[in-house]
Amino acid sequence: MVMDVFSVFDNDNFNSFSLNVLVWSWSLFLLVTFLSKLMLWVDLTRVKSFFYTLGSFVLDFVGKVEGLKLTGFAVSIFSLFSLILWINLSSVVPYFFPVSCHVPYIASFSLYVWMGLVMSSLVNSWVQVVGSLVPSGSPMSLSPLLVLTEIVSSAVRPLVLVMRLVFNLVTGQILFGLLGEVFSEALLMGSVFNLGLLTVVMMVYSFFEIFVCVLQAYIFCQLLCSYSEDHSSFRWNCLGSLIKLSSAANFTMSVLNPFFS
Repeated sequence: MVMDVFSVFDNDNFNSFSLNVLVWSWSLFLLVTFLSKLMLWVDLTRVKSFFYTLGSFVLDFVGKVEGLKLTGFAVSIFSLFSLILWINLSSVVPYFFPVSCHVPYIASFSLYVWMGLVMSSLVNSWVQVVGSLVPSGSPMSLSPLLVLTEIVSSAVRPLVLVMRLVFNLVTGQILFGLLGEVFSEALLMGSVFNLGLLTVVMMVYSFFEIFVCVLQAYIFCQLLCSYSEDHSSFRWNCLGSLIKLSSAANFTMSVLNPFFS
């Protein structure tokens, strides 16, 4: 039973046919029939409206963070949100390989964006990044420990992003597998009441899982946006440049002053 439940995460098992295909196909047919009553035809204007709404939703929380000042950050978050959303929703489709439930797939996105933010912050003002490792007013004796703590807490951020998303989606896939096994047993036993009850339960849980997929994509991108708040300030970079130019000018004048005096 345990191997059957977790076999949904094995790509080799998606080439085999089992009774669960009929079960999920019947449930999906009822779900599509219900949705077709709500929206039978979808035209381009509605598709445009949907993408405009999605873009406004993403830009709403991207526009409140420091990362908006970074070139291409808003577009990257919107693209990442759309991609993760559709991949998460595809995992709800019966016998569709749940790519977003695998750590390497999600880690490729989280590491890419996190490393981009870290490198951009260092290039912008590495002095401010190093200075932020030690809070102001902290004793000098605790400075090495504080620096180590800040580095570790920053390094585990991609791992936290991955584990939060993967664990939630894996739980949903396991429950889907359990419901499929129970439905198969009820189908073999020929219990009409149990079949009807389980069909309703699976439809309701499918809607709930869709909500979870959307929520997890939102949380993933929201956390990435919150990490951009630690980006070094561009005002700091300008001030540092002025100080360096002023110091260089003073040094140059002090060197050339004896020749003009």
